[in-house]
Amino acid sequence: MGASSLDPDIAAAFSGSTPDAPASSVDDDIRAAFADTPEGSRTSGFSDNMHTSAHERPNFTEDLSRGLFGGGEAIAQAATGGPAALGGGLGFLGTLGATRDPEAARAVKEGIQEAMTYKPRSPEGRAAGELVGQASGYLGEKPGKVIGNWVMDKTGRPVLATGAETLANIPQFLIGSEIFRRGEAKGETPLLTADEKAGATPAQLSYGPGVGAAGAAIDLSRVTPETRAAVMEASKRGAVNHTALERQMEAETLPMPEGETPLRLRRSSALGEAQGFGDEYNLQDSPETEGLIKRAIVGEDRKLAGSITEIKRRAVPDIVQMSTDEHGQSAVTRIKAVDNARLDDISSKYKSLQDANGGQFPIDGQTLSTGALAAVDKANRTEFLPSPVRSWLQRQGSNEHFDFNDYETGRTILATAARAADRSGDGNAAQAIHAARDYMENFPINDPKLKPLADAARTAVRERYADIRAIPAYKAVVDDNVPMVAGRHDLEARSPMAESFLPTYFTGGGKTASRAYVERAQNLMQGDPEFRQHIEGGTLNQLRDAAGVNDAGEAPRGFRNVGYENALNKVRSKSDVLLSKDADAATQQLQRVAGYVKNQPVGATPNRAGTALALIRHGAMYGQEPGLASEVASHIGTLAAGKVAGPGGVLAKQYIEGRFMKAKGEKIAASQAAAKLRYAQEATKPGAGISIEPPVGETP
Repeated sequence: MGASSLDPDIAAAFSGSTPDAPASSVDDDIRAAFADTPEGSRTSGFSDNMHTSAHERPNFTEDLSRGLFGGGEAIAQAATGGPAALGGGLGFLGTLGATRDPEAARAVKEGIQEAMTYKPRSPEGRAAGELVGQASGYLGEKPGKVIGNWVMDKTGRPVLATGAETLANIPQFLIGSEIFRRGEAKGETPLLTADEKAGATPAQLSYGPGVGAAGAAIDLSRVTPETRAAVMEASKRGAVNHTALERQMEAETLPMPEGETPLRLRRSSALGEAQGFGDEYNLQDSPETEGLIKRAIVGEDRKLAGSITEIKRRAVPDIVQMSTDEHGQSAVTRIKAVDNARLDDISSKYKSLQDANGGQFPIDGQTLSTGALAAVDKANRTEFLPSPVRSWLQRQGSNEHFDFNDYETGRTILATAARAADRSGDGNAAQAIHAARDYMENFPINDPKLKPLADAARTAVRERYADIRAIPAYKAVVDDNVPMVAGRHDLEARSPMAESFLPTYFTGGGKTASRAYVERAQNLMQGDPEFRQHIEGGTLNQLRDAAGVNDAGEAPRGFRNVGYENALNKVRSKSDVLLSKDADAATQQLQRVAGYVKNQPVGATPNRAGTALALIRHGAMYGQEPGLASEVASHIGTLAAGKVAGPGGVLAKQYIEGRFMKAKGEKIAASQAAAKLRYAQEATKPGAGISIEPPVGETP
C-alpha cells in the first residue's frame, strides 16, 4: 500500500512533493539499468557510459555531478528509512488502539513509511537507491519476531506484541542488516553454488560448507518424488534447511512393509521446533484442519510399528513369525545338538583308544575304582560324594570285564551328579565329583602307542569343559533338568528355561549376557547359521515388544518410543554381534526417527497464545475487547444519535453497529479457519520444514 492510503496533502507534507507526484518505486529505467545486456554482461546506469563511443560520451564534469547527486539521493533515502519505520510502527499502534481494526492500522503504518521516506528523482539516484534497498530490504527481523512472540505468549494481546516487535526492530534500521543476517544464515548454507543452481539434478546435490562432510553427496534416489521436488525447489532459492532435509530423508528411507507409504515428518518433527510441536498438537482435533494433522500423527504410530516389523521380516524371513519363547527354545535345542556332537566325538576317540589296545580298555575296573576314591579322599570330600557315584565306583572294583561301555556309563553318572550339585548349590558335592572325574579323565597310560590316542580324547574332554565354564549359556543348556537319553541330550524335549534363555544370556543387561559372553556363544555356534538367526529374531522381538507392538505389527496404544529406546540402549554395546549389519543400522535409524516424532522438544507445551501467533502469521485475525476509550466514544455516539434523531437514531446506530460487528466476527472466523487449514497443509506437506521460508510479508 502506498502513500495514497493517507490524505494527499498529508502525504505531500511528509514527502515534500505535490499530491499529484508519481509514485517513486523502482521504474522501468532502473530495471533496464540492471538488466542483462545482449552480451550477457551486467551493466548499470553508471557504467553505460563506458560502452559508448567517444563522440557520444558526456563530459567528465557532467558525469561526475550526476553520479554524486544520485549517490546523495541514495544516502538520503537510507537516512530517512529508519525514522520512517519508527513512525510507521507508532502510527500502527495508535490506530490499532483507537479502531481495533488491524487492516486500518496496517494501512496507516505503510502510508506513513511511504510518505516519510525520501524518494530519489534522478535515474542515477533511483539506481543507487535500488542497490541500497536490496541490502536494507534484507534487514533482519528475527530479534523483533522473537520478542513479539514472547510478548504474545505471555499476554495473548496482538497490540502489545506488535508494540514490542516495533521497538525491538528500531536498532536494525539504525545499525544495518548484515549483523542480523549473519545470525539468520548460520547452519543454512545453500545446497548448490550459483553456477550449479540452474541445471542441477537431485543426484548432483551436495552439502554446503559447515554441514556434514564437505562435498558429501546427498542420495535422493530413495525418497519420494514429491520430496525430491521440494528439495530442488528450495535448493534453487538457496534456502534449504539441512537439518530438516536429513531428518526427512531418514524418515522416508525407513524399512516399511509392502504397500505402506513412506513416513513423512511433520514440520515440527523435521525442525525439532518446540512451539511448532505444541501448535500441531493444539490444532490436531480442529475441524478446520480437515484432519491433516490428526491423520499424520496417527499414521506415524502405524508406520513406526510397521517399520520394526519389516526390519525383522528382512532380517529373518524364514522364521519371522516366531515368538521370543520359540526363538529361545530353538537356540537351546541347537546348543544341545552341538554338545551331543562333541560327546559323540569324545566317545569316538575313547573307542579308538580301546580298539588300539586290542579291544581292551587301557584301565581295569579295580584300578579305576581305587584311584578315583583315593582322589576324593585326598580332597577331603569323601563324606560328600553322592551315593550314585560312590556305588558305581565301588561296583567297578569287582568288575573283571571293565570296557569302554562301562567307562561311558561312569562318565554319564558323574555328569548327571555334577549337574544336580550345581543346581542345588552343593559345593562340597561338586568338589567331590570333580576329584573323581578328574582321575577318570586323566588315568595314567604308559604305552607310547596308546598315549597319542588317549591325549586326543582327553583334550576333547578338557576343551568341552573349558567352554562350559567360559560360556554361561552353554553351561545353562548342559545343566538344565531335562533327563538325558543314553548319555545324550533329548532334542525333542522342551527346556524349562526356553522363555528366559535369550534375555538371560544374550539380550539382557545382566552379567551372564555381556558382550564377551555373547561373542563366545556365537563362536561356539559359528557352524550353525540358523542359531544366529534365532538370536537376531529374539533380539528384534524384544525391541518390538518394548515399543508396544504386537505380533500383528500393530501398536494399539501407540509406538512407545521410550520403551524402544531403553531396550535398544541395553543391547547397544553388543548390537553388532546380536544383529546383522543391516538390521543393526535399521534399528538405530528407527530410534532416531521415532525420537524426531515422539520426543517432545525442550520447551514444547500446549500454548494457545503461541498457536494464535502462528495462525496470525498465516493470515488469521483476532478481535479485541473494546477498551475504555472505545466504550466512551461509543457512548458519546449513542448520546449524539439520540440527541439528533431521537430513539430511532439510537436504534439505527445499534443496528448498524450490530451488523458491523457480526460481519467483522464472520470475517475473523473465516480468516482463522483458513489460517488453520494453511498451517496444517504446511505442517504435513511432503518435505515439510526443508524450505527456509522468508519472513512474513516477503516473497521468496
